[in-house]
Amino acid sequence: MSKALDGVTPSNFVSVEGKPAAAWRFDQLPRRFQRALSIAQSRGGFRTLSDLIANPPRRWAPTVPLASVGDALRSKAELLREALKPALERKDSPLLMPNELKRSGVESYQRVFGYPITERQWWSLFRRTLVRDAGFEDWDRLEIYLDERRPGQAPSPVPAPVAEPHLSDIGQILSLVRDPRHPSVDEKDAVWVAAVELVQAQGTSDGLRKTKRRLVDFLAENAPWIGETRNAIRANLDRKVARAAGCANAAVLIRDGRSLRPVASGVEALWPKVDVDRIVWESVANHGGRVSEAVRDLSMSGQLTAGTLARLSGASGDKSYIPASLRDRVTPEVEALMAHHQGPRAARLLVPHLDRDYSGLVVMDQVQADDFTMPVYFYVPDGEGWFRLTRGQCLIAIDVRSQRVLSWVLIPAEQYNALSIRTLFARTFEEHGIPKCLYLERGIWQRSRIVAGAKVSGGDTVSPLKTELGLKSLGITFSHALRPQAKTIEHVGSLLQNRMHSVPGYCGRNERVDCPEVTHRNRLEVEAHRSHPKEFFLSFEEWNEQLAKIMRAYNSEKHGAESRIIPGMSPDEAFEKFWPAEPGKEPCKFGPEARHLLAHIQKPVVCGTGGISFEIGGERFRYFDRQTGERQGQRLIAWFNPDAPESCTFTNERGRDAFTVERHTPVPAFGAEAELEAEMGKARSHAGALKSRYNVLKATFSQRFARPIVDLATADLGQTLENQGSRVKELRSKEARRDAQIARLSAKVGISTTHRTPIVEAGLRRFDEARARAEAEECIGGES
Repeated sequence: MSKALDGVTPSNFVSVEGKPAAAWRFDQLPRRFQRALSIAQSRGGFRTLSDLIANPPRRWAPTVPLASVGDALRSKAELLREALKPALERKDSPLLMPNELKRSGVESYQRVFGYPITERQWWSLFRRTLVRDAGFEDWDRLEIYLDERRPGQAPSPVPAPVAEPHLSDIGQILSLVRDPRHPSVDEKDAVWVAAVELVQAQGTSDGLRKTKRRLVDFLAENAPWIGETRNAIRANLDRKVARAAGCANAAVLIRDGRSLRPVASGVEALWPKVDVDRIVWESVANHGGRVSEAVRDLSMSGQLTAGTLARLSGASGDKSYIPASLRDRVTPEVEALMAHHQGPRAARLLVPHLDRDYSGLVVMDQVQADDFTMPVYFYVPDGEGWFRLTRGQCLIAIDVRSQRVLSWVLIPAEQYNALSIRTLFARTFEEHGIPKCLYLERGIWQRSRIVAGAKVSGGDTVSPLKTELGLKSLGITFSHALRPQAKTIEHVGSLLQNRMHSVPGYCGRNERVDCPEVTHRNRLEVEAHRSHPKEFFLSFEEWNEQLAKIMRAYNSEKHGAESRIIPGMSPDEAFEKFWPAEPGKEPCKFGPEARHLLAHIQKPVVCGTGGISFEIGGERFRYFDRQTGERQGQRLIAWFNPDAPESCTFTNERGRDAFTVERHTPVPAFGAEAELEAEMGKARSHAGALKSRYNVLKATFSQRFARPIVDLATADLGQTLENQGSRVKELRSKEARRDAQIARLSAKVGISTTHRTPIVEAGLRRFDEARARAEAEECIGGES
């Protein structure tokens, strides 16, 4: 403060503890201090700034000391501190998006307490904590989180005040007040009715004066909440007695009229409906639900009525402050309309959910599956000598009746495809049988031909061997959820994530808001190549093993007695209890002889000059070797197993003549000679098959010609010419070989020659042999 006032001339000097001190007027203070003091004055209910300075806010203290609070209340306060503290520390952050504080606070509350609350309830707890803190920002102080009004627990009874005999009825009524610090309107009315009846029962004027005096003294001492002063209690009593005079039903006339006043004469009369409607629409359409901005823009543009503008002009100096009565009037409607302004999808979430009866279901009647991005980072190799951190995708399948996790698939990538979905179902059906119904979301779960089968256009029929074999061919019916609330697997996924807080690499349900700082620091260490990820995170294999432990722990834990689907049972117990007992109703399970129908995808392919190539789930697969080369141009069926794509089995269109081919692996562009040679060998085998076939056919069906008939002299001449030509070719070949040999020997012994005769060749050879013997003898002599 002194630094901010440096350079501002004091307006006066006052004596503080006997020493002179500089003083400044309010209008001399910096604007930020003026605004802060105005906000504190308005919110604290002070009439003037002098009252605020003379009576500054004090720390709130509970009526019961913290040391005397029970364990239940103390535990609840500790949980509330854990849930509210992140929002309290970030409340002034300029990086917060609109309504982000409320959303993150509600999520934090649900994570800590295990059950949700509305944004309005959370905001009430948040504001109560701010008021109790009184600006000290001591968020670790447990007292400000205490719940002094536990629902369903009445305060300890207050003994009846000691009163004169004729005041005993009023004393008994005072003893029935549940909370003497905050009596209700009905409790106040009961006291006033009893007081008026007591005054009416007095006959003489002397007795009336004495009774009223003693009654006022008794009420001022034992019920100070009935009036601020004795004179106020007496005046109110006289007014109620006069109003009830001569009326048979005096209780109606002397009740507090504010509880009977219609709403139209209250808030709606204070804020006209035309202004309320304009503020609501402006907030929704142009300000993202922010009421303060809408009111400020409408006031500046003069679009509100004169009365509303006059009442807003006397509000606090804070630009975002509007009267609580107006905010309470428009905020609920703004929040409700924001979903409709966002779009049809958000509006559908406002439709009340339906209660479902699960008593008619048995195990494997319905299986639900969904994808989850678990809040745990793990590491996988990045293919460049280091590692990549990812949360991956986890596909989970549960049995609806027992809420048991049947199987899951962990994918070390940000996206999954239809192959991953098929793998999940194959594992589920192989272990637990085929369900009657699959309840899935939309998107790829509905579009994929691998899952649902190929669509047939028009009236044409397509053989199953000419398209992918979808799960519909197994007799499964499909249902698709329109909203997340319609899937019980969402709740199961939440319970599973509750068990992941202690896992290394946990990053929070909403990573941007509640990610632990240690996880963020560790990520930076790994991404900067300063530390190996195994120091802070789990590998893909380790996280998969940890997931298995979490799934087993969830399946074996009993649900609460209030659970709607399996009260008091664990998913494992419910899976056994609700297994179909009626013969013939058990789920179908494929044996070894038919298991390939479940694990393999049947896809029609054509073998071409480049081998067999097809695409599944956005990934390309190529297969070629000598077997594919022999079947070029043929139509085949690929029996593809998503769990083992390293090889694929092919048959003809009738499912016969099976052969298996290894998958072609892409070869690095440089530095992979061994891999390149292996793949080139497979490619040459594929291409060589046709060449061998061609040679066989050529030898079998070579062309034949008739020989011409000539006389003997012509035949002898032809033979002579052929023999002489052969001798000339042989001599030329022999000379060429000799010339090459002489060139090699000349270069070896270091003698240049242009002669190419047999003598020169013999001489060079003898010279080379002699030199070789001399070098050998010299080498032996040197060693000896």
